[in-house]
Amino acid sequence: MSGVGIDFGNVNCVVAVARRGGIDVLTNEVSNRATPCMVAFQGEQRHVGESAANFAMQNFRNTCTDLKCLLAVRAESEDAKIGVDWVKNKLAEGPEGFIAAECTYGKEGNTSQFSYEALVGAMLSKLLSVASAEMKTEMTECVVSVPAYYTDIQKRALLDAARIGNVKVLRLLSEHSAAALNYGIFRTKDLPESKPMKVAFVDIGQQQTTVSIADFLKSGVKIISVASDKVLGGRDWDNLLVHHFAKEFSEKYNLNVLSAARPTLRLRKECEKLKKVLSANPEAPLNIECLMEDTDVKGFMSRDAYQVMMEPLLQKLEDVCLEALKGAGLKDGSQIANVEVIGGGTRIPSVKNSIAKVFGKQVKTTLNADEAIARGCALMCAMMSPTLRVREYALSDASPYLLSLQRIQEDDMIEGDDITLLPLFGSTPCMKAVSLKHTGACRLILKSDKSEPIADYFVEAEKPADQEPGKLKVKVKVNGNGIATVHSAALLIEEEVDVPMKDAEKTEESKPGDTKKDESKPSATEDKAAPSADADAGTDAPMPEETAPGAESNPPTSRADEKPAVDVTDAARTKKVKKTRSIDLVVRRGSMNMGLTEASLAKAFEDEAQMKAADTYQRERADSLNALESYVYDSREKLDDYGKLKEFVPDDLRTQILKDLEVAEEWIYSVSC
Repeated sequence: MSGVGIDFGNVNCVVAVARRGGIDVLTNEVSNRATPCMVAFQGEQRHVGESAANFAMQNFRNTCTDLKCLLAVRAESEDAKIGVDWVKNKLAEGPEGFIAAECTYGKEGNTSQFSYEALVGAMLSKLLSVASAEMKTEMTECVVSVPAYYTDIQKRALLDAARIGNVKVLRLLSEHSAAALNYGIFRTKDLPESKPMKVAFVDIGQQQTTVSIADFLKSGVKIISVASDKVLGGRDWDNLLVHHFAKEFSEKYNLNVLSAARPTLRLRKECEKLKKVLSANPEAPLNIECLMEDTDVKGFMSRDAYQVMMEPLLQKLEDVCLEALKGAGLKDGSQIANVEVIGGGTRIPSVKNSIAKVFGKQVKTTLNADEAIARGCALMCAMMSPTLRVREYALSDASPYLLSLQRIQEDDMIEGDDITLLPLFGSTPCMKAVSLKHTGACRLILKSDKSEPIADYFVEAEKPADQEPGKLKVKVKVNGNGIATVHSAALLIEEEVDVPMKDAEKTEESKPGDTKKDESKPSATEDKAAPSADADAGTDAPMPEETAPGAESNPPTSRADEKPAVDVTDAARTKKVKKTRSIDLVVRRGSMNMGLTEASLAKAFEDEAQMKAADTYQRERADSLNALESYVYDSREKLDDYGKLKEFVPDDLRTQILKDLEVAEEWIYSVSC
């Protein structure tokens, strides 16, 4: 058994596997260590990953890219407007209000709409098949990376996508946590035992930048600060060159390159190559044949001129680094031991210099810039596997947003201010609890300070009596995936019960002074949690369930043949003690940000199974046609005038076989068109 980790990138995805020999990054069907993250449709065929890259230029209208940044993005949001500028396939609004892709697919060439959950599901299934091919067995479980800026809605959508692709995700691991885990677990000998060593990680991907700071010990790592910019990535550095040369070609050749999709894609591809060349050379030319209107274009760029162009982007990068330092409570980088850079965007010399300027020390590249996250995910998968033994190494992530709770009464009246459950950069996973005044049935809304409300829940309860309203205890859980849910709700009612005097005395003797403390503890917790900004009652570990004491025990009754009598000694044998009774309440998930419904998920799962079967059929059909074509060529070569089998076959039979081979060849070409 092995642990599979997937670095789910916007342009490329990397698959790593942890096994007894260590951690290996796997190669796909064409021996590449990175698999393009795209899905293309061509007639009746669907192409995923490497095969889809062959259609990215010639069939761009039916090639879906940017799956990572368009997953669970609402059609009317600002993110959708930004995404339209980068993709060339047609986008539309799906049934749930999220962006969907419209492509031509099928024998009749009809336009079909595909949710990005379905596209990501196909991509995850393809990536897991890479691991299955390497391990010679079917792999079904993996750990998938997610960026720091992903909201609860996007994380839920990624899990839905995995269900559609029939992929079991053991955990969604943030990219910065994966890098930190990969960094720390192999350096335990060099890490301190008590005083944490602070390390900063700067990750610049294709479309986003994340800066995190972590505390390392021999026993584990704790993320203490995270800052990200989801619209600052390597493609922005490419775009500087694209717009520069588009303007130059407009003046020099009278070509409006950006007005057409295919020339724009070609220019972007060449500018990306030029950026890489300028990272190692002081200057480089740009030459593109037949870019537009049968015109060959050429240009020139020096590193110094390019550096002047990127000054605004470098300032944005420095701002993200400073935000991470501020979140960790640091004024500068003097307390940072090391600064590690990962991601393809960090290979630009000016980028490294800007990072070094902020932290006051040279950056290090001891981690593999392209594979560190996948390796960290594979490690986490191995740690969660019962069949693999991995060195114990604790990981505590940091919440990138402030989590709060809002209560709305049954009459839609908002009650009180929002209660902070988890502060910014609070440790996760965790369980938090808060006690509220019971007012009957209510609606609870989980809110984030960096996105729209997360989810809503309905607590079913009857209105309390005026004398004993009780308290409502709500538990909110943030699981290992970073997804917040209302775990449970209970009604706490304090009441007096008669307890036998002997039992009461035994209790007092065994725990002197505890009775008074136990009576005051629930109200103290409730009073502290309700008005404060931080819901106090709750720890990072799952909280134990409230025990229900024997509050409903019946008083002693007389026998039928005896007359009831009032005895002073009998009355003196009991004592009234305050007990708290807990009643579990029904909690229902509301419709807010539900994502795909169960019906939509079931349909998407069925559609994916049908398309996967069609893909398998088309692939096997193509392999069979290729094998038949090879047989035709091989047989013809052996039976021609100089073939080695000519002398063993009669002329009339040889002539007939050659005719049959010719008919077979024509049939192959006819069905292949």
